[in-house]
Amino acid sequence: MLSESRNAEFYPEWLEYITEDGAKAAFVYLAGYASTLRKMNCHARFKGEIRDFQFHDASGETPFSFTINRRWLLFYFRLPSLRSGKYSRDVLEQLLPHMRETAAGEWTIRISNVDDAKRLTMFLVLT
Repeated sequence: MLSESRNAEFYPEWLEYITEDGAKAAFVYLAGYASTLRKMNCHARFKGEIRDFQFHDASGETPFSFTINRRWLLFYFRLPSLRSGKYSRDVLEQLLPHMRETAAGEWTIRISNVDDAKRLTMFLVLT
């Protein structure tokens, strides 16, 4: 476990909750990636029954998050990230065809394996 990590006990529990090996690998990859971000504070939490991993920027807004399901992760581009105008929906849809838009105008991407997670993080890094 990461020392001093907020809600660190959730990480092994959530990993056990996931039933698909590809989704487990994606969770490990994204949680590890999040731990290296200098401009974001990231942590796991429950939002009711939902296992929610959040990325908070310096202003306290949540530009990204992902939820943990048994067979996949659902990554969210929250409204603060979309308001920035930094991200291209067309490019994202080409990289990750499982991208959808919610009724609230947020983008979601179903992440089922580590290759999806790597494509997502490369999109975030290079954009």
